[in-house]
Amino acid sequence: MHTTPLIAELAPGMSPVLLSLITLLVMTLPIMIALSALLRLRESTPPRAAWSCVIAAVLLFLSWLVPPTWISDPALRTFRDFAALVFYGWLLFDWFRTGRDHGWSVMDVFIMILITCLIALTGWAVLI
Repeated sequence: MHTTPLIAELAPGMSPVLLSLITLLVMTLPIMIALSALLRLRESTPPRAAWSCVIAAVLLFLSWLVPPTWISDPALRTFRDFAALVFYGWLLFDWFRTGRDHGWSVMDVFIMILITCLIALTGWAVLI
């Protein structure tokens, strides 16, 4: 699973602990976003973009679960990575809309910065 988010190719000398932490972050971020968006749907006036956040988070999580043996073809792997970039962008846009419509908190800004960092990391992996 350590090659799932394409991080092993970026820094071959990376320690296994750091690689495992980054992989854990990449795999759990969509789950955390989906759960927090579902919690926002329970409020009296839920933001409209919360359902879209849930859908994008589920699709992003499923795109990272594609086994690496299925995408041994470089074209399919690149397609999966571009799909992940699209899902990250979708999450970032909808999270921004949710914060704008519902009110900002410190956690919203933190999640948006984290999504932006993961977009940069995935984009770097695609370009290399």
